[in-house]
Amino acid sequence: MQNSYDTPLMKQYAEIKSKHPGIILFFRLGDFYEMFDEQAREVSALLSLTLTQRHGVPMCGIPFHAAATYIGRLLKAGKKIGICEQVSTSADAKSKLFERKVIRVITPGTVMEDNMLDANQSNFLVCLQVEKDGWGLACVDISTGEFWATQNAADPHLTDLAGALAAVNPAEIMASAETLQVLQNKIVIPSTLPLTELAAFHATDRTVPAAWPMQSAWQEKPLALACAKQILQYVATTEPGAENTLIPSYRHLTDYLQLDEMPSVLWNW
Repeated sequence: MQNSYDTPLMKQYAEIKSKHPGIILFFRLGDFYEMFDEQAREVSALLSLTLTQRHGVPMCGIPFHAAATYIGRLLKAGKKIGICEQVSTSADAKSKLFERKVIRVITPGTVMEDNMLDANQSNFLVCLQVEKDGWGLACVDISTGEFWATQNAADPHLTDLAGALAAVNPAEIMASAETLQVLQNKIVIPSTLPLTELAAFHATDRTVPAAWPMQSAWQEKPLALACAKQILQYVATTEPGAENTLIPSYRHLTDYLQLDEMPSVLWNW
């Protein structure tokens, strides 16, 4: 019996999947999004779907017209989804395959569709940078366009950061591996909160995008500036084009969160 991974279709699937590690690939086949192998096992367990097989390789499928419901459930479980669509109108004469590529990556913090969101709360993607004596934070809800950043260069014990995160209630946090480690060691965060690791970045580049107002003010807030720019880079990979419409404001932490009125903070998980 032919090994399914030796077929042109499965080779195409494996190649695309290898370019998107850590993401559940919704691979379009006709009227269904299909998942294979270990991802099929994971998704079938999370969504209570029937697990079938093709030439010995586990698989499960989701009707494309009902995908939003299933994607919403996976996002609530902290998963990231890559939508892999058929982008050619005719099959290649030699391989008999349609061209496919990932046209969008959906993560818990980059959801735009109303039917995947809780109408009663914001859906914030947060970028953090922790340094020796303080930190920077940028926060965006791309479903509404709300986008702001702040920093505290004199909070070595991260007391204000813990309060800020609890008040913001992020859907996803992105940061360097070093910052994520500090966060997990010093701040109690829900185990289900999606954490996205970024390459290390530093607040040394004070170049402000031309479209941003108050250029000189941003240059005086390098940690906030660095985090805001990182968020835009991330959004450009998940929602191409959305980054062009997002312009952040700078907010003083105490003005926005009124931490002095919060004697204790609790996560909403």
